[in-house]
Amino acid sequence: MNHEGRFYAFDAVCPHRGGPLDQGEIWRGTLECPWHRHRYDLATGANVYPRNVYPDDLPDLQAELHSARTFPVKVQKEIVYVGFE
Repeated sequence: MNHEGRFYAFDAVCPHRGGPLDQGEIWRGTLECPWHRHRYDLATGANVYPRNVYPDDLPDLQAELHSARTFPVKVQKEIVYVGFE
């Protein structure tokens, strides 16, 4: 995906409940899953919502707030390359 001239690559499956991240929308610099509105930082894949509203002392909830899988992206001569393992 392209956001403000930078390219990002995510796994198409949301780590929360398997929602279709490839159908998500970018909202304030995050990728939002269409199923449960979990949001992930574009640069790191870190969960930024709802992680920011749950206290750290709720381990059961924290375990569900995984980061989304991201892949390195490189743009060379107008071609976008995505690195996969």
